[in-house]
Amino acid sequence: LLVRSEQELGVVKVARSPAHDERIGRERETLDGLAHQGIVQLRRPLAVQGREAFLMTYAGSTSLGQRIRNEGRVLADMLERWGRD
Repeated sequence: LLVRSEQELGVVKVARSPAHDERIGRERETLDGLAHQGIVQLRRPLAVQGREAFLMTYAGSTSLGQRIRNEGRVLADMLERWGRD
C-alpha cells in the first residue's frame, strides 16, 4: 500500500491474515537491522486492523517480481551489478 506524506512516499506492508503476522514481524525485525542504499529502510512498525504491519521507504514503481514477469529472468551480470550496488 503506497502512502504519501508531506516529506516522502512510503509503503505499508500488512499481513494478509493473522497467520502471516509472525512472518511480517520477522521481516520487520530483519529490515530494522539492515542499512544499505540498495535495501528499503524500515520507518516504523504499525498495526492495521490488529494485523502486523510496517512502514518502509518507497523503492520505485516496479517490484523485482513484476520485472521478472514482464522481462523474463534476470541475467547474471545484472544480479552482479545489484550485488555491488
